[in-house]
Amino acid sequence: MTDLEVILDDDDLLIVETKQEEEKRDELALQALELQQQSALEQEDFLAAAVVQQRVQVQSPTKPRLAERGKRKRGSGGGGGGMVVDEDEREAKRQKQRGQAVLLDTGLVRTQATTTTLLNLKNMLYLSSHMAFVPGPNLGVRRGACAASLMDGSHMLVVGGNLGNVSTATTEVLSMSTMTFRTGPTMSTQRSQSATIMLDSRRMMVIGGYDGAQYLDSTEVMNLSTYEFAPGPRLTTRRAAHAVCLLLNRYLLVLGGKNAKGCMESTEILDLYRAPWSFVKGPNMRRKRGGATVAMLDSTRAVVIGGHDDDRTHDTTEILHIVDTAADPPGMVFTLGPFVATPRSYAAAVMLNSGHLYIIGGHDGLNCLDSTEVLRLSTMEFTNGPKMKAPRFMCAAIMLKDQRVVVCGGTNGPTELYTSELLTLPIYSFLPASWMHAL
Repeated sequence: MTDLEVILDDDDLLIVETKQEEEKRDELALQALELQQQSALEQEDFLAAAVVQQRVQVQSPTKPRLAERGKRKRGSGGGGGGMVVDEDEREAKRQKQRGQAVLLDTGLVRTQATTTTLLNLKNMLYLSSHMAFVPGPNLGVRRGACAASLMDGSHMLVVGGNLGNVSTATTEVLSMSTMTFRTGPTMSTQRSQSATIMLDSRRMMVIGGYDGAQYLDSTEVMNLSTYEFAPGPRLTTRRAAHAVCLLLNRYLLVLGGKNAKGCMESTEILDLYRAPWSFVKGPNMRRKRGGATVAMLDSTRAVVIGGHDDDRTHDTTEILHIVDTAADPPGMVFTLGPFVATPRSYAAAVMLNSGHLYIIGGHDGLNCLDSTEVLRLSTMEFTNGPKMKAPRFMCAAIMLKDQRVVVCGGTNGPTELYTSELLTLPIYSFLPASWMHAL
């Protein structure tokens, strides 16, 4: 028995499964741990090479890419004419998708005392393609292209959305104690394809979107103490289907999206510490990206994943670097990032921990997707996740405090959805290697 093959199970956090399912899960967990050990040995070399490449790219941000990968046309036929990928690239994709299970460090330690020993056990989240989504609570109305934010440890707010060509200003609050939706506060403007972000523990902002007739440049800020919306600063450009992130806990960055003129590569920056609030133009991305996903790599870097331009869905990424923190606003530059295995736009995404992004559903340019995958941000390696019960894009997803992922609303193409789905992530506790040598 190796020094990492002793696993203590948190029974109170595991979902009820049959004995065969438990054995399969444990086997996959051990396989995932072995893959992590192998990956750790390769990580130092990868990071060293990445640092050298990053320095070159930041110093020469306009250097053209030497080899262009194929992109999938949106809405094209299935004859393969939209893809131009050589055999080496296919093999690279296969390598990036080899995993079927992954263990995720929670950063927490659980202490367990025996009659003779005090053990500190490392808590690890577990996710496998063999796990299953289960039906969650239904929304009050159908909400395609909705957005959501976790307000606190007990409540999630779902905002806006559309039913056909009609957008809504209503919201719904999910109570985690009862797992039911109730009516939330009403926004001043109907919005679908908007974005939400928590500015701090007291305020949430809803940004842009589409009201059923025109694209919006307005924002609204909700006070969590009063559950009331108030007008926020206006964007410099009308936009919907954009991505948002918070840099240095101070700068709100809005990326890409689309409006009546098509998809955009532009960005906007809001300094939350400067009054009055006013968005200013940020650096352009290298490609137009509507329906892209953004994730923080660290406090000064973010990765923008996928999305689409006016006729193609991307499998490319871009890395945003803050290169001058003394400038006002900070100096930023986009460099070319690694390719992802599956082209996706309008996917939902949640951070499972500081290094892994869970990408859910979306559209690949041909089909609405029910697939999910975990993306390790440091290496852009994928682990296949479980499939949802229904294909969804333009849906919302949140990681709840009790280690459950909830996915709600969205559309499957012909129909906007009011359903939600839940995925419970079990926790394993691994005995440290130092204790194993003593046993």
